[in-house]
Amino acid sequence: MMSKKYIAIAVLFILTIFVSAFIFESFIQKDEVIRREAMAENLIFQTMYNHGDYADMYEKGTPDFQKITDENDFISLMKKKKYILGNFVRFDLISSNVINSNVVITTYRSIYEHYSLIEEFKLIRKNDKEKLRLGTYFMDDGGKRGEVIKL
Repeated sequence: MMSKKYIAIAVLFILTIFVSAFIFESFIQKDEVIRREAMAENLIFQTMYNHGDYADMYEKGTPDFQKITDENDFISLMKKKKYILGNFVRFDLISSNVINSNVVITTYRSIYEHYSLIEEFKLIRKNDKEKLRLGTYFMDDGGKRGEVIKL
């Protein structure tokens, strides 16, 4: 009688492990998909920067981003950035944080023609049927998160 109880507990325990592993694996795979999507959007953003498509970059922002950031100020900032940093060359991913299936924060060591520095992009969408859009953008030109390197 006692052995049947232990066998039932062992079977239940093993079943719980398999179900938990399956659920955990599906979350990891979903996170990987949104990470790749965020990185692709960031690359599009940087390509638009190189082409001077600043108004289009602004339009890729969320409505909240557009509420707190004036379009002319954003365009002026991007022009100043281009003048100082030069064209975007490449970035190396430092970290990515999937907060939920609709928010991703990616941090890069970005390399431009004249400087290398840390940049962070927060991409947001209302639901997983929408594309990710820029929620916030941070350029660490003060070197608080990593050294600013003149090339």
